[in-house]
This record gives sequence, structure tokens and C-alpha cells, in this order.
Amino acid sequence: MSAVTQTVILPDAVIAALSHAQTPLWIYDIDNGRHLWANQSALRLWRADTLAELCARDMRPDMSPAVGQRLRQYQSDFAGGTETFTELWTLYPKGEPVTLQVTFMGLRLGDGRMGMLCEGMLAMESAPEAVRSVEALLHTSVMISLYDEAGNALYRNPAARRSAGAGRDAFNQRFVETADRERIEASLAAHGEASLITNVRTDRGVIAHEVVVRHCLDAVTGQPARLVSETDVSSLLEAESEALFLAQHDVLSGLPNRAMVRVEFDRLLRNAAQSGAQGELRIGMLYIDMDGFKLVNDSLGHAIGDELLIAISERLRQSLAGGEFIARVGGDEFLILAAHAAGGRAWLQEIVDRACAEFRDPVPVGNIFWRVTPSLGIAVYPDDGRDVTTLMRRADLAMYEAKRLGGNGAVWFNMSMDQRLQQRLELERELHDALEKSQFELHYQPRVAVADNRIVGAEALVRWRHPLRGLIAPRDFIPLCEDTGLIKPLGLWIAGEAMRQQARWQAAGILLPVSINISAQQMMAPFFVEAMVALLAKHQRSPQHIELEVTESMLLGPDTEASRTLERLIEAGFRIAIDDFGTGYSNLANLERYRVDTLKIDRSFILTLDTASPITDLILGMARMLKMKAVAEGVDDPRQLSWLRERGCQEYQGFLHSEPMTADALWARLGGSVVG
Repeated sequence: MSAVTQTVILPDAVIAALSHAQTPLWIYDIDNGRHLWANQSALRLWRADTLAELCARDMRPDMSPAVGQRLRQYQSDFAGGTETFTELWTLYPKGEPVTLQVTFMGLRLGDGRMGMLCEGMLAMESAPEAVRSVEALLHTSVMISLYDEAGNALYRNPAARRSAGAGRDAFNQRFVETADRERIEASLAAHGEASLITNVRTDRGVIAHEVVVRHCLDAVTGQPARLVSETDVSSLLEAESEALFLAQHDVLSGLPNRAMVRVEFDRLLRNAAQSGAQGELRIGMLYIDMDGFKLVNDSLGHAIGDELLIAISERLRQSLAGGEFIARVGGDEFLILAAHAAGGRAWLQEIVDRACAEFRDPVPVGNIFWRVTPSLGIAVYPDDGRDVTTLMRRADLAMYEAKRLGGNGAVWFNMSMDQRLQQRLELERELHDALEKSQFELHYQPRVAVADNRIVGAEALVRWRHPLRGLIAPRDFIPLCEDTGLIKPLGLWIAGEAMRQQARWQAAGILLPVSINISAQQMMAPFFVEAMVALLAKHQRSPQHIELEVTESMLLGPDTEASRTLERLIEAGFRIAIDDFGTGYSNLANLERYRVDTLKIDRSFILTLDTASPITDLILGMARMLKMKAVAEGVDDPRQLSWLRERGCQEYQGFLHSEPMTADALWARLGGSVVG
């Protein structure tokens, strides 16, 4: 047996006969990319002097990825049966292109692997354009097939054959949905062509293809046929689906966004109309905003805020019993839609109660447990509005009313809220001119020694003297200042005016320490510390006589912008007080770390001393342990003062001594005496 017959399963006599054939014949090892044998005609075709020289060539470096893929497909087809393929190929012997019509047949090699026997049937004399078009057809990723009118495959280019796999030669076998195939047939009958995106069966499973079918004639027989081109559009559809999801959903929480609220509302109306129950339909809209959430972002940064939002989203999602729709419509704002066929409010109140119940327990974020409470505004279709825009606006109004009432509750919309909205909008417009027109002024709440009732300091409190509305309290405009960003310039004005007044008092013989409230937004503002230091220099003030009141949340963690600002203020010499202590999330380590000077006990503990006295005792003991001054807020009753005196509280503020007053009124109250 010859060396050739050891590598291929062919008798020597067959090999000898093939060697003298006039057409080029060669045996190709697909796996190794080498020729195993060739006759004399093939040697001339491949520009080889000897068979050994041809067999030594590694054909793979000159082989395109498309060709390699086609050869592997051939190998798979050969292994599955006795198929032969005739195609127009361009070969490149020693880099020179030669176009042949080649027939490929599977051939089992001596070691059991599948190779192929190749026959160059006819040298092509076609125009270059024809050769190039055929080559493009063979290399394109577009799947092109030719079927007769009965649906049998007459021709499939390599991409089509690769996609269909074995056993799917018939046109009808491609389609998953019978209805799609019927639509194609109907369009072909009516127009001679058809096009649609449909799911087809492929070697990779069911894939979305764009299928285009046209009537034509078979170039070989002249009989009617249909030319089919297919393009894989699954990736495009997935990208479109992802883009649509992103357009309709909030990326952070995964919940539907504001745009989807309208879609869901319209769906509920449409379903009711189809069922004939539109007259009985009620749609409840719950607008939810988390109380104090802005403070989290301002003090701890947006990364922690995002974690908290994700946790809140999940809790609200868990509150749904089924059938309700929830969306995130803003930073910390959520909306729930629920439909019902009966009147009354009990069904909607149940949803409100479930949503509120999810926030009875603190929300864990990292190492912190946040006490988060919701403010809810409720509007109902059709009573409060017949379109989604009106309903959303009125639910939003009711939510703001819930916040105005202290938060952590729900308010149902009523028409009086529209009037208050107009007042709020008008007030907001006027706020922008208030600073420029010098409409703000400071009042001072005395800080009083518990032991002997002497005034030992004062807290500067801003008031807005409106030319028409009169004196406006901070609770009515400070939230607006925060919403509009005016709190930053207003805060600096308060600090500068307080320092200026302190300088006037000192020039008259009284050095009165002054406390100034600092907002979280100010702490996050660039160059805030530099601005405060510049005000000290301008008014020739010592920072030791200026106390800055901050909230507990600003002390959380060493790596927030607020905490870094606080450290710089302390380094500049300012004294620091923790305002409304006991209602936040501070701990002993942070109190000690930041060298806090004063703890101001929140008025809620003073008003409820009968029930909250153990907590107040604990705060006073903590202040003594940390060598901090304790100041009680909201002292309005002599019994409260007596209780504080017995427990060693140093100072207090409250109506028991006086309301906040003008600088001149405080001067009169001091009587010109020097404060010790």
C-alpha cells in the first residue's frame, strides 16, 4: 500500500486512475490545512513542481476566516451524509487568483477524520464583475437561498447552509410561526415579493431574521422560483429592546419612570372602556416623597444616597399586593397607580397603609440604619382630574401639604391646595428679589444661663419682612430657599449680618456670643470655609465668639464633603454646636472626633419631659462626660426649667424667657450690662 493510501481510504488502482485524469483532482486535509494528494492537472493548477512540494504547503495563513468557516461547515455536512457541493471558488496558487467551478465530496481519511476530494470542473472565463459578484455571494454573511415553487432548496450560499443546519432544506421548515409564513405567501401572491421580521429555526436555535422573498426564474431550468435573503437581526432587536427599556425605566432602581406613568394610566382607561366599566373606574394616584432625603445626599454624598434609594424602591415594591403600578418619577419621588371599580376610599387607604408600614423600621445602608419616613399625596380619577397630568400635579400638591404638616403621613387632595400652590409660586418669584431689595432681617433668640437667668448668648434667626405680607417666619420660606438654591447666598448674608451686629454690641461694651445655623447645602458649597473666614476678617471678629449650628447627620463618617468642611471650620477656630440633638444619627465617636462644643437638646424632649426624661437625662450625662455645654431648646414652662436646673443643664432657650427679638430689643433687654 502506498503512502497516499495510508492517509486516505482509496485503493491504489483508484489513485492511479485519478492521477491521469484531465480535470484537476486533489485531496485536502481540512483539519491541518494541507493537501494530501493531487493529480498532475491539480499540480499544474496549484503551480507545484512536485506532489511533495504541494503537500508541504500550509494553506491556512492565506485562508480568510470566511473560507475557514466554510470548510468546517463542509466537514460537518460530509460527516452527516453523502452530500456533494458544487460552487464557484477563487483559489490563490502562489498568490495568483484562479476561478474554478469546484465540486467537493467528503472522503474518510485513514485515521478516521473527514477530509474532502475536490474536482476542478470548469475554468471560468467570465467577466471580472461576474467573478467578483460570485465571490461576494460566497463570503457574505447575508443568507441567500433559491427555492423552487414547491419550497425545495435549489441553492444555498455558505451563510444560508451554515445557518439552517442539517435537515432544514425546505422553505416551510424555516418558520416558527405558521402565521408569518402565511403572510409571506399572501404578499408573494399579491405583490410578487414579501418582507418581514420573524423567528426562524437555525443551528443556534430560534433566531429573529429579517426575511425578504421575491419571485424569480431559476437560471438553470427557467422554472419559477423564489429568491430568499435572510439577515440576523437578533442583536439589533436586543439593542432596541434595551434602549426601549432604558427609555421607560429608571436605571438606578429598575422601576418604570415618569414616561411610563402615562402609558399605564392610558392602559387602565383602555381596559375599562373595553370591559364597559369606564363609568365605575377609579384610579388612585399616590405621590410619595421621602422626608429629609436631601439631607442624606448633601451630608453623606450621592453614593450613599443611591444605596438608600435602591433600598427604598425595594420596600415600596414589596408593599404592592398585586395589580398596582409603581414608578420612580424623580430623585426621591415615587408614584403608585391603582385601579378599582368601586367608589369610596377604603381600598386606596389600604394601599397607603401598606406603603407607610414598610418604613416603620429603619432602612439599613452600609453600617447605618436610616429612619426614613414618607410623605404621601393622594389624588383620584375622575374626582380630582380626568387626565394624568392634572392628577399628577394634584397628587404632588397633596404631598407637599403632607410635608407642610410635618411629613410622615398622607394627605388627600382638595381644591384649596391649588390656591396655596399659586401662593407658593408667587412667593418663590418674590424670593429672588428679596435679598437684592434688603427685605431680610435678623431676630435673636437669647441663650440664657439656667443657674441665674442671665443672657449669655443669642441665636441669629432670619425673618423676611415682605412689603405686603408683613413678617414671614422661616418655616414659610426657608424650604423654598433650599429648593431654589437661594439658601447659599442667604446663609452668607445671615453670617455677615450677625457678625456686623456683634461688632456693634462689642463697640457699645457688650461682647455677646452669637450662634448661626448652617445648612447642609452650605456645607457642600465650594469655598464656603473661605467665605466664612473672609467675613471674620471683614467684621474683625474672633471665631471663638461665633458658634455654627449644624445637624447630627453632618457628623456621619469622615469621608463626606460635609465632614471635611466641618473639620476645616473647626481648624479655622469656629465653635460648633449640634442643633436638635437626639433626633439624628450621631454617635459618641463622631462627637468626640469633631471637638463639638455644644449639644442643643431638641425641643421635642423638653415638651415631653414626663415621658422622655430618661432620654434627656442620658443626653445631659453624655454632654458632661464629653465636657460639652448642654443647651435645652423650647423651654416654655417654669417646671421644665426647674427640672433642667436640678440636672445641671447649663443654658436654655424658649418663650419662658423671651421670643426671638430684634437686635434693638435684645439691646434693651441686656440693659447695657456686660455679659459675663
